[in-house]
This record gives sequence, structure tokens and C-alpha cells, in this order.
Amino acid sequence: MTPRLRARDQRVAITGFSMVTPLGLDVEATWSALMKGSSALECRILDEKHLVAVAPLPEGDLGVSARVRTVSDRGTVLGASAAAMALESAGLSIASSDVGPERMSIMVGTSFGGIGSLVDEDRRTRAGRGRVSPRLVTRAIPSALASHLAIEYQVTGPVMTYMGACAASAQALGEAMLAILTGRCDRVLAGGADTLFVDPIMWSLMAAGALATLDADESAAEAVRPFDRARRGMALGEGGAFFVLESEALARARGAQIYAYLVGFGTGNDAHHVSAPEPSGLGAERVMRMAMESAGVTSRDIGYVSAHATGTKLGDAAEAAALLRVLGDGVPVSSVKGALGHSLGAAGAIEAALSVQVLRTHMMPANTGIEQPDTAGAPSGLLFAPSQIKPGALVLSNSFGFGGHNVSLIFAPGEE
Repeated sequence: MTPRLRARDQRVAITGFSMVTPLGLDVEATWSALMKGSSALECRILDEKHLVAVAPLPEGDLGVSARVRTVSDRGTVLGASAAAMALESAGLSIASSDVGPERMSIMVGTSFGGIGSLVDEDRRTRAGRGRVSPRLVTRAIPSALASHLAIEYQVTGPVMTYMGACAASAQALGEAMLAILTGRCDRVLAGGADTLFVDPIMWSLMAAGALATLDADESAAEAVRPFDRARRGMALGEGGAFFVLESEALARARGAQIYAYLVGFGTGNDAHHVSAPEPSGLGAERVMRMAMESAGVTSRDIGYVSAHATGTKLGDAAEAAALLRVLGDGVPVSSVKGALGHSLGAAGAIEAALSVQVLRTHMMPANTGIEQPDTAGAPSGLLFAPSQIKPGALVLSNSFGFGGHNVSLIFAPGEE
């Protein structure tokens, strides 16, 4: 059970945040496109019989050096870009004089780490194009991004990598909150990154019925519809997002802008199935209630839910059932995966960053891709257009992953 927050100076402040997504290479570009109703989804050919929906990043400068791009997996590059922007928005460079490097921490979430590099190297060497690179292990290992950030920013405190599938980076944020509350660390750079456009992953997701397949004359947006009656799977995305988290007392002492507060964290497991959620959503319900208890709030305090909903038949319905039991009817809910796709291990951090934007702009994004809500598997408060959030309300962000991993985070408004 996570500790309940009582004293004002115990709150965990978000003083920097960023995102790199298929809709844009920073927070403002992504948010602007999302609120205009744009979609990053497109079709990709797997073979002559199979078209699938994907959401790749747009072309552009990620602000990462040529050296890092050369020796790193693309997932590390995306994460390095997001981390640098988060530190910039926090007004920090590398190790800050107000906090020693041993009191800083890095916590990263990813699903497969550098599997793209592993698959590419295997294909290259099997084709006889040279011997295996001595850098393969350090490039492909799941902890590569966390290690890169530790070296880049000279962080000697805890450097952790979480691999709870689609809930991985949300777990990293929650663990960062606990690390600050318990005094383990003073400041944490937390988030995640993922990119999984490799054939084995895409074929496996398609075989499992999780990846939306398209007809030849169909657009990707027509197939990926979270909470819609016609939903039939997700679009694979990529991206990254990072946060600078610190105690409110430390943030105020250095005069930092506080964008929002991370006030609630719930984590658990369905213990049900390796790929399917527990049908009634009991695991999702548990972590949402845990997050509210840790924050010391009730359902009446929640003004918006950033749903995990990916567009799968079982997952969306289980989450909708859990939301009804926890929050009742009418709480505004939307999923952005119809616009951004599902970046698996990075999704929790990206949607957490969007949750902060909801609090900053006082606007909630629409549920993207929906035409006809599933009467048996969609929340009653589903948003069909951008709407204003109730002043002072909190945001609940859900992340539910393969293997039954469940995480809920709650964010409170910062300061204007």
C-alpha cells in the first residue's frame, strides 16, 4: 500500500516534463495536433495479405548527438531526447548543485528495451554481412536507456529499469514518487521509451489478435477505435516521455515552476492470464482504488480519466466495467490511442504527460477514432469533443499491460 499524503511539503512536484510522440516531437506539437483531432495512424504492409495500423514518429530533429545515435538503439535515442527536454523544462542541466549525484535517481520503463537492435543484428549476421558487433549487448539490453542517462547526467543514486509491459513507464513514475516520499531520493528523472516496429513483435501481436488489421481500401483510423462497437485491435506506436520529480519543499527552495503534483499511485496484477485482462476488471479496479486511497481522495475529486483503452475487445470492456464501479456514471473519460497508437512501455509516461497538459490547459482531449460507443463496453462519460475540466479536479491515468500488470496514477493541479 502506498503512503497517504498529508503534509503539504510531502507532495511530489512535477517541475519538468516532456514527450516525443507520433503527433509531434515535443509537448506543444503533440498537444496541438491532438486537440485538433489529428491522427498519426497509417497503414503498414507486413506481407501481400496483411496490412496493419502503426503510428511512427514524424521526421525531425530529436536533438540527440550523432555519437549517441550511432552507438544506441532507437529506443535509447527517443528516451534521451525526451529526458533532455524534461530537464530543460525543469530549468536544470546535469547534476545540480542543490542535490548531490547520490541523492538523484533515474527510473525508466520499457517493454522490450533494444529489441530492434537485437533483431537487426541477427538478420545482418545471418545474412553473412560481418560478425556480431561488440556493442550489441550494451545497445540491446533493456537497461541501456537508464544506463545512458546515468552516465550522461552523472547520477550515482538508484538507477532502475521497469519492464511491466504496457504499464512499465507508469510504474517507473509511481516508484519515483515513493522514492521521494520515503526519503530515498531528493530528485528523480523518470519516464520511459519504446519502439517496436520489428517483424517478430508485429507478427506476434497480430497472431494474438491485438494488432488491428486493415482491408486494402480501409484507413488505419477506421480500424483503431477505443471503446467503439467496431473496435478490433490497436495500432503499434513509438515514443517517449520523461518527468523531473522532486519534493515540493525542494522545488520551492529553488524557485521551480510546479506544473502539477503526482499525488496517487496504485499498482498490482490481475494474476489471471498472460495476454488477456481479468474480464470483470477487478485488477484495474483495485489499483484505481489504491491510487485514490494513497492520495486521500474520493471519486468525487476525479475530473478526468486518461483511459488505457487500446481498442481491443476484452481490454476496453474490462476497463469500462472497472471505471463504472470505481467512479460511477458521467466522469469524463477518453483514450488517445486512436490518435497516437500504443507505444507499449512508453504509453504510461506519454499519457501521464498528457494528463499534466490537461491540468495546465484545463482542457480534456476527445476519445479518438470513435463512431459508435459500445453500449456494453464504454464509459458513460466518454468524450466526443475536447472539453473543459472542472476547476481544481484531479486526473486519473490508467496503464494496464500484458501479464496482468496494472498501474493507476493521480495528478493534481500545479501552480499557474
